[in-house]
Amino acid sequence: LEEVLEDLLHYQEGPVTAQVVADDALEMVQQGQSLYSLSNRLIIKVPLTKNGLEAVHLLSRQGIPTMATTIYHPHQALMAALAGADYIAPYL
Repeated sequence: LEEVLEDLLHYQEGPVTAQVVADDALEMVQQGQSLYSLSNRLIIKVPLTKNGLEAVHLLSRQGIPTMATTIYHPHQALMAALAGADYIAPYL
């Protein structure tokens, strides 16, 4: 995964997204921190589950940019924004 991200960062001048795959909030945070340590151009994608909402909040408090995914309803987008998500990915 690191090699793929390094290649993407090399060829893409702007931000690049990478998604956490853990289910537990603290594991999501650890994965997000690990990914972000590769480059400050990474935006960490987090599925907006109950644990994901907590992870978005914790990552945003550390200044790590996040994108809340699996947004199906406007209320979820609002919750993500209130938790500190920088971006949302609505599923239509």
